[in-house]
Amino acid sequence: VGKALPLWVHDKKSRAGKARAKLRPADAAGEHVEVIQDLFFPTMCGKAKLSSDGETLLTTGGYPPQLRAFELRELSLKFERHFNAEVVDFQVLSADWKKAVYLLADRSVEFHTQFGKHHTTRIPVHGRCLGYQPETTELLLAGAGPEVYRLSLERGAFLQPLDSGAAGVNAIGVDPTHGMVVLGTADGTVQCWDPRQRSLLGAASPFAAIDAVDGFGGGGPAPAGGLHLGSPERSVTSVRFDPGGLLLAAGTSSGHVALYDVRSSRPVCLKDHRYGLPVHSIKFHQGKCVSADAKIIKIWDHAGAVDASGEPPTFASIQPPADVNGLCAFPDSGLLFAPLEAERLGAYFIPALGPAPKWCHFVDSLTEEMEAAPAAAVYDDYKFVTAEELGSLGLSSLVGTKALRPYMHGFFVDSRLHAKAVSLSQPFAYEQWRKQRVQERLGAKTAGRIAPVKKERPPKVNAALA
Repeated sequence: VGKALPLWVHDKKSRAGKARAKLRPADAAGEHVEVIQDLFFPTMCGKAKLSSDGETLLTTGGYPPQLRAFELRELSLKFERHFNAEVVDFQVLSADWKKAVYLLADRSVEFHTQFGKHHTTRIPVHGRCLGYQPETTELLLAGAGPEVYRLSLERGAFLQPLDSGAAGVNAIGVDPTHGMVVLGTADGTVQCWDPRQRSLLGAASPFAAIDAVDGFGGGGPAPAGGLHLGSPERSVTSVRFDPGGLLLAAGTSSGHVALYDVRSSRPVCLKDHRYGLPVHSIKFHQGKCVSADAKIIKIWDHAGAVDASGEPPTFASIQPPADVNGLCAFPDSGLLFAPLEAERLGAYFIPALGPAPKWCHFVDSLTEEMEAAPAAAVYDDYKFVTAEELGSLGLSSLVGTKALRPYMHGFFVDSRLHAKAVSLSQPFAYEQWRKQRVQERLGAKTAGRIAPVKKERPPKVNAALA
């Protein structure tokens, strides 16, 4: 879970972590453990997917564009391959890693087998997504155009494409139970298609429900100067079916996730990421819905009761140090992989979400030790002072330098510099403090004594009335 730390603390730890990465697997805080060796790329990681048998993790990244496959049983790199262009999306076709297809940024589609590249073809437009329908052995390819191209892997030929009528298709989803195809279009609609008849079953707009919640009127146009259907800001960026096949989650470019029952055109609930960034990845994992945009990964309970804001309750949130490019969840566990706009691929284990996988069962005991061991505070070496305290210490001239780190309504200053400034600005502070401590100790010793009772003498005049 992301911590409320200043940005410069993250930067300092990341710079120091690069120098120590090859020397030891965990950082000084003891919260990061390197489980899989060489789980990084030269510059960034784009996509990550697991094989159906759960034995291999396939990841793509750059630069140069490449594929890295990790054998999870061995906790190490199995092989790597390189491409001529960046990988936009890919799909594993077999139960293991041996058959896969890759959609590249230069409009080419590469089929790979165990020995390497098997075949290459091209599509007329720049691709954005792909999907595979095992019932008909058809590969669905879509991009900057209304057509969804159907490539029959049994015949080895392109078939009649599906015409969505939209400006573009951003996401493709295939239901795992009944095979219905769902398209997330650039026009802001979710389209459901029957693969048997190749006909449109229905369409829904998540933005109609979003506008109704925001007070714009159900299905009506947005206010002047706002977003309109058909603009790039009003598009569906991701779709995902749940394992049961009755729930459909659609992520939008406005940072919302709309959860539909496939039997209704109205969403069951809406989840707002609060960042206004496109939701590019959605997963149903361990009875929860996991959605991600570039800044945050949110795990929320789609089956639970809504909170005071009318949204499903949030189970957990993860804020990686770099932008998130994708999401991959290991089944029946609490392990999540997040391709980041950084060298290392993010791996996060949440014990409350599920146990550790069999190939890294020792992570469970490590998390118990981390919870039991007291963590060192990150602010131990710094002292927070306000602007008034800074002036009284005579350090106002350091404003704007690296010695002071602005944060909230004051500054962070090194504790050693602060102690030296206090000793110079108040030379007799120690003597005063010593005298005060001596008086407190003497007072504590005499407080438990029984005070003598003084007998007062009666007055000489009118003693009986006294």
